[in-house]
This record gives sequence, structure tokens and C-alpha cells, in this order.
Amino acid sequence: MNKKMTRSITTENHKGKACVSCGAELSGRKRRYCSKECKELLVFALGWLKNLLLPLNTNYATFAFTDSVLIINILSFFSKDVSTFVFRRAPGKTPAQGLKEVCKILNKQWYEKNQSLKSQRAASEHLLGTGVKNFISKDNITPVSTHSNSRISGKLTHFNLKLGDLERNPLAQLKSAYRKEVKKHHPDYGGEPTDFINISEAYKDIIDFIRNPKLRTRTGLPGIWSYDGSSYKWSAPL
Repeated sequence: MNKKMTRSITTENHKGKACVSCGAELSGRKRRYCSKECKELLVFALGWLKNLLLPLNTNYATFAFTDSVLIINILSFFSKDVSTFVFRRAPGKTPAQGLKEVCKILNKQWYEKNQSLKSQRAASEHLLGTGVKNFISKDNITPVSTHSNSRISGKLTHFNLKLGDLERNPLAQLKSAYRKEVKKHHPDYGGEPTDFINISEAYKDIIDFIRNPKLRTRTGLPGIWSYDGSSYKWSAPL
């Protein structure tokens, strides 16, 4: 990996909010993918990569991309070193298309080495040895768990409340805000029935959360796709 390519990994960033599958710019506030099909294509390509990670006895792995390169990091259970593989993206090809081509190359290298050495372990160590060692640390590719109240954060906007507003006397705070919104949106006061129904449903959901708070847990890494060998699963970027 030359210096120019190394710099592209550390300095190239997408502007604005981008699809986590292809990097295309997104306009929707809550959207993460430009389309369902785009997501499915990358998930399918990550499945190809998982077929390689299994014989490599992978502990953790990550996949990321910029406008010019694809980056794969792999940490095997039998190694203390992270192996980094960087491939230039072909013009006009999506990350999913590029990843499938990369998987073909790496799988072929592993298969040919396995045939000549008659040892899957030796073939795996050889392939991992062709990557750049310790370009990043183990901590950078170890998935983390995050906890959030996002299940109700959007519903609080109906009452102009934030999660911090529920720290003290949450029921009293919510009921007071609910009464104000009822006077604005109840059909008897000239409000729209649909708006009133949405407010009522949000109120019930928040009440349920206050009485039985459950945090939403997500596992992964910010900005990159991550693989956990203990579960054999890929996680989307946090």
C-alpha cells in the first residue's frame, strides 16, 4: 500500500449524509440507504466476504469504502495483528460490485495456497500476511454496543419535549404537555383527527416507556461495517 493510497484512507470523507451501502448523497433525514435494493446488494457481497472470513478463523473484521478505495481489516483468532487490505475502486462500480471482485481475488489466492501447502491454517496465515500489518489497532475493529432511547425520542417531538425533560417527574411533565396538545388538536376544538390520533398514540407509547424503560441496543462501529466472529454476523455502521 503506497503513501498516496494510505492518505486517501485517512483523509477522504463523503460530504453530507451518505448511503452506508454505496456512498450516494441522501436527502431524507432518517434514511440510511438510497434504496432497499442497494442495501441488499452490499449485504449479499458481505456474505461473499464472510465465506472467506470463516476459513481465516476471523475474530473481527471491518469493511469500509471511500470514493477511490475499498478497505478490509481482518483480525484472526490465531493472530495478534490486524491485516489491512486496500483495493482501488474501478470507475463506475459500486462498493458492492467492487467487493465481489475483491472476494474472488482473495478466495482464489487462499484456495491456490491451500492446494499447494495442503493446510488451511498455513494458507490463511499466508493470505493474512499479504496485508499491511497493524495499520490500525485491534480496538479500532472491535464492535461496541450503544444504548439509546431512540424508540421514543421521535414521539417526544409531538409534545415539544426532550429526553432530558423526563428526568424529573416524567409523568407530570408528559401529562401537562399532552393537555396542551389536546386543546390544539382535538376534533372538538377544530383540530385534525389524524393529528389527534398520532398524539394520543405517542402519549401511550411514552407512558409505557416511563413505566417500563427499555433501551435500544445496537452493536457495531461508527461509519464502517463490522463483523463479529463469535456470532458470524455483519453489523451496519452505527
